Amino acid sequence: MDDRLEALRRPQQAVDKIQPKPAKRVSNKWILKVGPWGLLLFALLLLSYMFGDKLLPATRVEVETVVTSPDAGERGVTTLPNPVPTGKDPYTGSVLFQASGWFEADPYPYRATALASGIVDSVEVLEGQAVEAGETIATLIHDDAELKLGIARANLEAAEASLASVESEHALSLARMESMEKEIAVAESRRQELSDLAVRAKELGPELVSQEDIVQAGLRLNTQDQKLVALQAQLREREIESERLVAQVQVRKGQLAESLARFQQAELEFERMVIRAPVAGIIQRLMVAPGQKKVLMADNPESATVALLFQPEHLQARIDVPIAEASRLSVGQAVLLESEFLPGKELRGHIQRITGEADLQRNTLQVKVRIENPPAGLRPEILCRAKFLNTFTGVQSGTLRTAGTTNNPNSFGERLAVKVPRRALFNQSGDVASVWAVDKSGYRLELRQLRLGAGGEGEYLDVIEGLRPGDRVVLDPSSDLKEQQRIKF
Repeated sequence: MDDRLEALRRPQQAVDKIQPKPAKRVSNKWILKVGPWGLLLFALLLLSYMFGDKLLPATRVEVETVVTSPDAGERGVTTLPNPVPTGKDPYTGSVLFQASGWFEADPYPYRATALASGIVDSVEVLEGQAVEAGETIATLIHDDAELKLGIARANLEAAEASLASVESEHALSLARMESMEKEIAVAESRRQELSDLAVRAKELGPELVSQEDIVQAGLRLNTQDQKLVALQAQLREREIESERLVAQVQVRKGQLAESLARFQQAELEFERMVIRAPVAGIIQRLMVAPGQKKVLMADNPESATVALLFQPEHLQARIDVPIAEASRLSVGQAVLLESEFLPGKELRGHIQRITGEADLQRNTLQVKVRIENPPAGLRPEILCRAKFLNTFTGVQSGTLRTAGTTNNPNSFGERLAVKVPRRALFNQSGDVASVWAVDKSGYRLELRQLRLGAGGEGEYLDVIEGLRPGDRVVLDPSSDLKEQQRIKF
């Protein structure tokens, strides 16, 4: 009996081995076991991870912000290296800084635009092709426009015929009035004659003229008076008819003017089925293909644009200048441009425009550089690199100015000369020296190599390169200072 019970238990034990055991629940009792000291330790570790860098010991130093003042060109102080004298080649000046950009049309690309909505029938040009002003770029399907033009032409011809008919009637009416006036004049002459006869018959009396003749003379005069009144009434009718026809002529002229305007509108719409080049240039980009619909006045600003054109003799470079260098820009400043498209060749140009606002995300300011004599084959959207020089081309006033002058009316802003305290310099040799400057974080050091100017006789020296307005430098630096060392003031 026990053996049989044991045999019945074995299968159940096998099932128990197959079934997975429930996962153990993680107990949070350890948090209670840690206690407040453990939580405090955890908080300290977290603070150390987040702000540990600021909790490290720092060396106390004395710092001073560099002195800035208006560029001392008027005071005779040189703030830029080797300024080019007036009359010399402005492109031999030293490089202030470099920045990247690309070429584009000057001042903007021209757009060949469809002036009527429609479906593109054919495209007559390709990208990169040179075109003349007025040359066909593309055509729209013009069947509807041609029908409208035919209807408008027929309506115009009908209006012209209607006006001619009314004018003819008016001319006939005027002729009838003239004939009627002549007839009235004859009738008035005849009445005057009959009146004279009637008066003479009465004067002679019955002794010489019979009573019957006297009566007949009076009757003839009365009849002529009635005829004259009738003729004058008919003349008045002719005058009223002429006035009506004059009004009709004015109405027909208005209808003709309206028909002419509709015809010209239909003709213009038909002509607009052909999109032509607005200027002579090169097709920069085609934005159309046969079968594509072009819509005028749509939400998409390019919905009606067929092609972009540029003139190869009018190109400029768009350069994105870092904000840190933007204060050194002025309109007319000389610029040298390099591009992989023209290896080993530098293009000459000058700043012709500085945009009105900076790029907030890229922290740059856009500058337009006009290229002098762009070479053949140069195209928009080719990348380039610009070298901004410390000289001016003189394009604004006709005379060359150096970067040391401050009377440039087109200057981006008042130029600032940077001066560094003598106490901050070390390892000075001629016009080269070193300083410890506070980095962007505001609590670490970075080593700067300076180029000094010739100006400065007292406690401050002019700086050509190495420092910018607002930089802070360490005074009387010790020899144990290191790069990226933490400091406090």
